[in-house]
Formats: sequence, C-alpha cells, structure tokens
Amino acid sequence: MSPSLIELTQHPIPRRAALPKLPSYRTFPVNLNQPLSQEPLVDALAAGLAGHSIYAQTDGWNAPYRMPLSGATKGIWLRKTVVEKLLQVNALLKPLSLELYLLDGFRTIECQQAIYDWMKAQLQLQCPHDTEEELREKLRNFISDPSTFDPADSTTWTSHITGGAVDLTIRHASSKMWLEMGGVFDDPSDLSFADHYENRDLPFADSATFGEARQNRRLLHYAMRSQGFTWLPAEWWHFDFGDQIWSRNQRLLATGTEEFPVAFYGPCENPEG
Repeated sequence: MSPSLIELTQHPIPRRAALPKLPSYRTFPVNLNQPLSQEPLVDALAAGLAGHSIYAQTDGWNAPYRMPLSGATKGIWLRKTVVEKLLQVNALLKPLSLELYLLDGFRTIECQQAIYDWMKAQLQLQCPHDTEEELREKLRNFISDPSTFDPADSTTWTSHITGGAVDLTIRHASSKMWLEMGGVFDDPSDLSFADHYENRDLPFADSATFGEARQNRRLLHYAMRSQGFTWLPAEWWHFDFGDQIWSRNQRLLATGTEEFPVAFYGPCENPEG
C-alpha cells in the first residue's frame, strides 16, 4: 500500500544544500514533436479548481504587489493534462477537507517582465550597494528574466509561458481559509525557499507557527509530487509539469543513472487575446 499524504508529511522537503548542482533549466532541451506538445490551454477554474488570478487582482489585496500587473490574464489557464493532474491532487486532499487554491498558471511575457521589474526594485531597496550583476544573480532564485524571450529559442523561454507551471497553495474546503505556509507569495527572501522550515537551527524552530508551516509545506510538496509535478526549491508555491524546469528537476532526486523525460511544452499564445 502506498503511503498516505499524512504519512508523507513526516518526511522533510529535500534540502537545497544536499541537491546536486545543475545548469540553468533553460539549457535543457524541449521536444515539441510529442502529442502532449499540442495540448490546448484550458480554463482551470471552469474545470472545477478553485483560485483567482493574483496578478490581475484590482482590490489591492494581492500582496505583495497591491495592484494589478501589466499583461496579467483574468483567468488561470493551464495545459489540459496539468489541470487533470491538479484535479487528482484535489481528490487526495478531499478526505482531509482541503483543496488546492490556484494563483497563477500561464503568464504572458509582459506580465513576467512586470513581476521581474517589481522584484528588482524591492531588492534594490534591500541591497542598495549591490551591482547590477549581483542583483540579477539574486533575482535568478525567484524570477526568470524575460527580456531576451524568443519563441523560436528554447534557451529564452520562461516556465509560465508554457502553461506547464502553476503557482498555488492549499485552503480549507469549508472555511476557505488558506493554510499557514509561513511566508508571503512572491516574497523575494529566504522565507520563500521550500525547505526554509526544515532548518532546525532557526531561532523560532520550536514555535507552533514553525511546525505548522513545515507540516503544510510538506503536505503541498508531497501532494503535488504524487501526481508527477516537480517543485521549485526557491518557491514553496511553484510546481511544474512538462516544461524545462520539470525536466531539469527530475534529476534533483536522482539515485542512479536512470534516464529522464525531456520537456514537451513550449510557449503558448495568450488565450485572452
């Protein structure tokens, strides 16, 4: 019998320091001659998943931005297979009276640039003496630079443009309250690293909040991995299927010389025009 989600949360999220050092995901190949490569984007909310487009939010409650971002889609669009897998994750969470809550899927290059510029401005405030290169290096942990995007060159593709990347959390199905994850979505700080609460040396490691955040991050991590998604170590909320990050991160848990799948999702057109 396979372990339950609750049993899996007894296992830590893999620590960054123990993961192999791999090249940028953009160096990994993409094979667009596969059936799934031609899959359409579908409306994830219409398919029965909960969520809202956080970058298009207009009421000011979309922390940390507090405003809509240029180029954001009003809906959450993902590849058909990705939506089907998320519905399977929901089926696993249902006995716990929990469900996924989506925040972003397909993302236009314009929106990607708006996020990049915002995060760069925040880092400049935090690190006023950093050079441009030092800022870019720090930003690489949290956001892909879209400035060189070329739909014909896979080394310039961002993960969200493919419809294979999703940002999400978990909420209670009845109260609709989000689970405590111990960090703010899109915060460019160490709190966002998926394994942050696996560090027992932190000053507050014995606090109730620490334990709750660790448990909930593990729950999200293993629920998503059970359906074939890979995680982004720098962002507890980001998961991938079928894109270059997914292909690259298959190698992070490698125990031998087994072969790994090649990415098959490429850039998508904006379904909202």
